[in-house]
Amino acid sequence: MPYIDKTEPTNEEIASIKTANFTVAVCAIVKDVEAYMQEWIDYYLIALNFDQIYIYDNSDNFELQRWFTNTRHHPIYRSVKVMHFPKKHMQEMAYTRCVDRYGKDEHGPRHDYIALIDYDEYIVLQQPKHDSIHDLLDEYLTPYGGALLINWLYMGSANRTVYSPVPVTKRFQYSDGKPLGISKTIVKSSDFVRMLNPHSAKILPNSNVYDTTFPGSLANLSPTRSGNSKKPSKVVLLYHYRFMSDKEFLIKQCWRYSLSGSIRLCDEKTKTITVKGKSPHLRPRVGKVFDDKAW
Repeated sequence: MPYIDKTEPTNEEIASIKTANFTVAVCAIVKDVEAYMQEWIDYYLIALNFDQIYIYDNSDNFELQRWFTNTRHHPIYRSVKVMHFPKKHMQEMAYTRCVDRYGKDEHGPRHDYIALIDYDEYIVLQQPKHDSIHDLLDEYLTPYGGALLINWLYMGSANRTVYSPVPVTKRFQYSDGKPLGISKTIVKSSDFVRMLNPHSAKILPNSNVYDTTFPGSLANLSPTRSGNSKKPSKVVLLYHYRFMSDKEFLIKQCWRYSLSGSIRLCDEKTKTITVKGKSPHLRPRVGKVFDDKAW
């Protein structure tokens, strides 16, 4: 069974959501995520106070259509727009189209900033002074423009073997302890040109890519611009729940395929996980350090 929150927010909870003089949205492209989607949406709209979420449904049959239709009058979920976007190798195109349509188009909502992330990635604020995504960007991106990188922190399987109908951020609370050099991007829409890869955006020549080492700190970009070797971790991290339980990871790798249509860690003959010859950062792990900040 998927995670389902059957309670609606109270008027007091809705009223307590802070407002800012700029808007921030999420763009994501997803496939086969029904068991995880609602928790992820709740996290970004309620916990981090994002203004809007745009989801590109990469399934062949538009599997999220009914959920989208049934939530148009919900006080929270009406801030989610779902669009059918099938075929392989569509992630960069979805991100680019999203920023162009919802960040730059003069006939659109023109969100000032857009985070380009996946359903298994959670932006986790590490400092109490930052209550929302607006607080973070107000210090580290809005004064400068361009883009802000947030580094991955892998969350392990916590020795869980099968799925259970408990939120991801509750089930998996053991991390690698140290962030990876790989990062994801929040862009200022007006400085955005196009995606270079799923992790990085090309921005205008007079704009820069920043991190959270200190306000105005320039990121130390990898050759592909998909990572930041400085790996700042004191302000914000992107918790990446890539592995989940053993069975969920097996299904993800051997049956669901990736958005590109590839099966990266699956032996197609035996339908088992294989890590032979694969990069260490792709290999499943349990997690070493207890970390429940996302929960």
